[in-house]
Amino acid sequence: EMEPSLSALVIASHVKEGLELAKKNKLPKDITDIIAQHHGTNLITYFFHRAVKENGSNVDAVAEENFRYSGPKPQTKEAGIILLADSLEAATRSLTNPTATRIKTLVKEIVQRNLENGQLEECDLTLKDLEKIGDSFSRILTGMFHSRVEYPDEDLIKKIKEEKKKNGNTNKKSTKNKKGKSKKNRKNNQKGSAKSKG
Repeated sequence: EMEPSLSALVIASHVKEGLELAKKNKLPKDITDIIAQHHGTNLITYFFHRAVKENGSNVDAVAEENFRYSGPKPQTKEAGIILLADSLEAATRSLTNPTATRIKTLVKEIVQRNLENGQLEECDLTLKDLEKIGDSFSRILTGMFHSRVEYPDEDLIKKIKEEKKKNGNTNKKSTKNKKGKSKKNRKNNQKGSAKSKG
C-alpha cells in the first residue's frame, strides 16, 4: 500500500496529464487554463487525514503542501463553476441515499467550503452567482442521482409468475382434496347415522 503523500501525488498528477494532452491536441488557452485551475489549491482531504492519523493525529507532523493541488485557483467564472461541478459530482456519487434534500444540503456545503477556503476569491463569482449556480447544481444532480424505483428484470418477473402459477395449482389441488374429503366425511356420517337407527 502506497504512502498517503505518494497517493496524493498520483491523484494530483491527472491535472498535469490533462495539460499535456491539451498541449498535444492544441486546445485553446481558455480550455488549458481551466484544466490547470479546476481543482485550485484544494486539499486532497482523504490522504491528508490518513497521513495525520498515521502520525498519531499530530497535524504539525504532516506537511500540508504535499497534499494540495498546485493550482492556480480559478481565474474566471467558468473555471470556478468547473471546480464546483467536479467536486459536487464526485461527492454526490459517494452518497448512499442521494435524496433531493441530501443533494441540496451537499451542494450548499461544498459551495460554502470552497468560498471559505478562498478557492473562489480570484474568479469574480458573486454570492448571487453562487446562489444561482447552487440551485442549478441541486436540480441537475437530483435528476442524475436521485434514487429511483428499481424494477425487476424480465427473468425475475417470469420466475415470480411461474411461482404464482405453481402455488395456484397447489392451492386448487388442496381445495379439491378438501372438497373430496368433505363429501367422503358426509357419506360416512350418513352411513353411521343409518346404522345407529337400525
